[in-house]
Formats: sequence, structure tokens, C-alpha cells
Amino acid sequence: MTYHYKLTNNPTYTATAAVGPFGATNSFFKTLGALPNGVYQFYATVADNTAGTASSVTNTFTIYAFGNTGSGGTVVYTDANGLNPVSSPPYVGGYVVQTFTANGTFTLPTATSAKVLVVAGGGGGEGLYGCGGGAGGLIYTNLPLSSGLYSVTVGAGGIGTGVNNYGLNGNNSVFGTLVALGGGGGGDGYNPLTPDAAGVVGQAGGSGGGGGGNNPPYDGGAATQPASASGGFGNAGATGDNSTYGGGGGAGAAGSANNGGDGLPYDISGVNTYYAGGGGGLGGIGTTATGGGGDGGNALGVSGGNGAANTGGGGGGGFNGTGGNGGSGIVIVQYPYAANPSVAVAMASPTSGQSFLYGSPVSATALAGGGTTPYSVTYHYKLTTAGSYTATAAVGPFGSTNSFAQTLGTLPVGAYQIYATISDNAAGTATSATNTFTVALTAGITVQDANFETPGAIDGPPFWAHIAPAWNLGNSSSTFQQNSVFQAPHDANSHFTNTCPGGVDWIALLNANTVSISQDLLTSVNAGDTISLNFYGGRALATASTAAGGVFNAAFLVGSTTYSMPVDTTALPNNTWQSYTLTQTITNSGNLSLQFSAVSGDPWLDNISVTRTLASLVPVPPVLGSPKVSGGNLILTGTGGTPNSNYTWLSTTNLSAPITWTTNSTGTLDGTGAFSNSIPIGANPASFFRLRLP
Repeated sequence: MTYHYKLTNNPTYTATAAVGPFGATNSFFKTLGALPNGVYQFYATVADNTAGTASSVTNTFTIYAFGNTGSGGTVVYTDANGLNPVSSPPYVGGYVVQTFTANGTFTLPTATSAKVLVVAGGGGGEGLYGCGGGAGGLIYTNLPLSSGLYSVTVGAGGIGTGVNNYGLNGNNSVFGTLVALGGGGGGDGYNPLTPDAAGVVGQAGGSGGGGGGNNPPYDGGAATQPASASGGFGNAGATGDNSTYGGGGGAGAAGSANNGGDGLPYDISGVNTYYAGGGGGLGGIGTTATGGGGDGGNALGVSGGNGAANTGGGGGGGFNGTGGNGGSGIVIVQYPYAANPSVAVAMASPTSGQSFLYGSPVSATALAGGGTTPYSVTYHYKLTTAGSYTATAAVGPFGSTNSFAQTLGTLPVGAYQIYATISDNAAGTATSATNTFTVALTAGITVQDANFETPGAIDGPPFWAHIAPAWNLGNSSSTFQQNSVFQAPHDANSHFTNTCPGGVDWIALLNANTVSISQDLLTSVNAGDTISLNFYGGRALATASTAAGGVFNAAFLVGSTTYSMPVDTTALPNNTWQSYTLTQTITNSGNLSLQFSAVSGDPWLDNISVTRTLASLVPVPPVLGSPKVSGGNLILTGTGGTPNSNYTWLSTTNLSAPITWTTNSTGTLDGTGAFSNSIPIGANPASFFRLRLP
């Protein structure tokens, strides 16, 4: 027995190896293996022991991919009621659920309408007479989604702090344009470092942190999520007094006395779960079962409970201990499962808004799904000022896991539009949305740990750390190299009340504890390029041990050649930051690196960035077309020049020396590098023309 099968639109069948010879009772079993999705035709042929042959009727069968299932996060399928999640196979009439508990990319092969839950990280609790952290802001909405890629950020919970402080706010969670705001840190109910030992207010956040108490009461933090551009749910933290240490607000209710506010329940994951509950203040109850918020410490020396991971619950307040950390956030997307959706295509790169440095090759990739594999993808791109698109050769046919990469080559400077078209194996077609990108002479260069937000080892006080291994250190032994603005107690150990513009929390101290930091940027640059190094230097609070400021050298190196500037922060007002820029047109080529070196005192450093600008382009002249005469005018045309370059037509009536050229007309090449001029012939018997760029 031999089996023959093919996709219906393929011209030829694939024949298996013969099965047998066996007797009539055999099932003549044969495995065809894993086949691409599509509609197939299938028949069998048989040969007996006397050379007799026969063919069966032809059957058809269909192999579906997992339909419109996207990628990213953890994927499960739920039934028609959105319940009973399984990893596979999909339920007919059910849903696809993609859950993100860490940063990632949500990839959707075909457009759909989805339910989306976005929960931010909960705020941390405080640890002396501690108040509870507020829950992370919560968004639950219906959202139309086009096919394509969506960046997903899952916010970490805020850190619970020790004595004389307030808990740190949680971090935002983001899905597309939806932003859930981190929960507010819990305040301090009794702070001996403040006048009359007054407490500390709860911090504002998605839901607010609980407020401190004691002479007078201090308010709970405000909820910022409901009034934000993304809307959503959040409530204020409770206000404390001299015997109550406020609980953090939750998505479903405000903090009440020293208890955390409840969160809200959703079954979007397939299991009914509470999210975004507030943390309890000292002696109070959190929302462990109704939102993931930690309980408050209930005896001297007891720390607050941590918020549950991936709930956005607030951390509990401690009692002369440490506040609990806020729970991390979560992003969940649920959409109807479709077994055999129409073919669709989405641009994966260039992404809208992406910028390429001139001279770098531009590549396009796409995401394909639905329909019947294999697919072929064509890209269409143009300068925005051009009238028509350039189409690439088709890429494919390939399966849905292919990126359909196509190199567009090195493109002229300008703003571009690009889209993709797709055809599948059943003559289905689709067109993607149009993305925009630019090719420019200036582009940023990545600096690892540019804001020092990835601290190295913390082997001393919790608000000090080594600088991360992304930087090469002149002194790797000292603990006192970078400091957390928000974790440091509000006493002589506090160096700033706020981070520098563009900063988040951690800042670097560039003194004898550090000596120097350097980093290879893994980028080659050329003579004539202009490099700009941008950063902030700071001088600490007048009460800080680093109050006097100091001096350091900032430099970038091209090979072994150094381009540097001194930075003196001693003249800055205390508790302030100043931006600095070192810009140089380099005279040599080589590998680019950064170095910051201590000179004297105690200066601070943060928020570093680097840009590279190529030397000015020499315009490429267009290829001139054949001159034509029309209606008494000379028509001069050309194509293929540098887009948007200026040009001048010079003319003369006599080529005998000395030649005098005069300006006849001026213009600008269009977005494709082409031009057309109509010049009156007039009474001159002969004229000669010359094109000058620019």
C-alpha cells in the first residue's frame, strides 16, 4: 500500500514508501509526520501479488496552525466561558490568554478585539512605625488590536525600607499605550528625625500609600491611576494618627485605618484572581486573599509582609523592622481563538519612529499568520516626499515562523514610509499598516547602565552598592560607589532629596571610592564624525557627608586618543544637578569608549548618553536626462541625486575662454533625488548649461 498526498494547490503528490506486503487484516499504517497547515488531498494505491493494482477515492483533510494564537509570555487556552485553562489544544469557541510576569513582546498574527489587564508594581511599606504600601494602578479594558508587535513592561514592586523613611513607589507596567502607575510607598508613623517626631505622609501612586501618624496626623497618599491618561482603578491610602498607621489603598477600596484596601477580582486568566490590594500598616491586615497586599508587623521587631508576586499588592508596614516589598505587576491579554483566520501580515521592523544612522543597511522583517502556509511577503517603501513606492522582490514562500527578512540596502537621508503585502498558498492576500522610519546623520549610541539603575553587589548598608559590571572600575573593592536616593534614610546618610532630571533612583559617587569608571561602547567611529557626550553632575545636600562637591574628568576615547573636559560641581548649589555636554569633531578613527575619572572631593554622576553625527554628506549629482524642447522652453531633467539637495543651473552663451557662467535658475531635488526645469529659450542662438551642487 502506498499513500499519496499534497496541498490542494500543489501540482504534484508526495508518495510514501510502500507499506507491506501484508495480509488483508493489516491496517497498512503509515505516519506522514508533521505537515504544514493547509488543505490536503489524499488517496491510496495498492498492488497485489499478481501485479493487480487499484486506487482509492481521494479524501481531503485540513491541518490548522493554532490559528490566531500569538506569541510572548505564557500562552494558555480557555473555554467559551473564559475558564478551565489548558496549554493545548485550543477550545473551539474559546479564548487565547497570554500572561506576562516579566518584560517581553506580545506578538499578534491577526487583528482582534482583546480584553487587557495591566497591573503595576505595588508600593513598598515602611519599617519603623510603618504604614502600608499602596497597590499598583490597575487597568482593565477592551481594546482593538491590530496584528503586530507590542512592547510589554511588567513593573517591579517598590522596595520596603527601614527606619525613618518611607517605602519606595512601585514601578509602572505598560502594554502598548496603556500605562498602569506604580503604587505609592507607605509613610512613617513616627520619625524621631522630624520636628516633634511627626510622621511621614504616604506617597502618591497608582493607589496611595498609607500615611504616618503622631502629632499631627499625616495624610495617606493620593491615587493617581484613575485620573491618568490610561484611566483605570486606584484609591487613596489611609490617613494615620498617633495610634493608627495607615494601610495602603487598593484598586477596589481605599485604605481603612491600618488595613489595606481591597483589590479587584478578574477571571481573565481563566482563574478568578484578586489583583492590586493595599498593604497593611503596623498591626493591620493586608489583602493577602483580596489583592496580594502584605500584612503589617504586629510585634516589636516584626517586618511587614511582602506583596504577592504578580498581583501588584502593596507591602506591609513593619514595627521597628523593615517594610515589606511591593508585589510585582502583571499584564494579561485575552482574545477569541480563531482556528483558521484570514491571512494577515504586520511589519516587525523597521518599527514606527525608528531611526537609522546613514550608511547603515536597513532591513525589513514581518510577522505572518492566518490563511494557509506557505507565505510570500513583499515590502514597499519610499521617501515620504516621493510619489510612488519601491517594491522589493518577494520573500518566500516560507512558513509562519520565518521573519521574511529583506535587506533594503543603504538608503539616502530622509523620512520613509514602509508597508508589507502577503500572499498565501490559497491565493489569500493582505496588506500591513504603514510604518515610518528615518535615515539620519545623527543617531544615539547605547550606553549600558547609563542611569546606574542596575546596581552591583550590595554588601554594606542597603542604600549603597558597587557600580554594576557594565562599567570597568578603577577600584572594585569599595562598597560606597553608588547610592539610592530613595532608600537612604533622611539623615546624614541622605545625599539628595530627588534624583537628577531623567534619573530614577540610583546615582554614582565619583571619588576615591570609585577612582574611575569606563565602558567600551562597541562602536567604530570615523575621523570627521562629531561625538556628543551628555551627562549630569551633582552636588549633595548641605547636611550630607559629600556636601562639598568635587571635580572629575569626563572623556570619550577614540582608540587611544582622548577627548575630555573637567567638571567642577563645587560651585553648584547644594542638592542640585547640572547638565554637561562634551562635543568634539574627532580627528581619528577607531573604537569608541567612555571614561569618567575622579580628581578631588565628592562629585556625583548620573544619566549618561552619547550621540554620533556623521560628517556632512557630499551631495550625489543626479543623472541628467536628454534635453527636450517644448512650447519654446528647454526641458532639463535628472534622477538619482541626493534627495532634498539644493542645486543651481549655470549658463553661458560662449565657451571661449575666459568663460563667464551666470546663475540661470535654482531648485531643490525632490524626495527621490529627481528634478525637472523648464527654461525659456528666448532669442539666444545658443546656450550652454552647467549643474552645480549644492
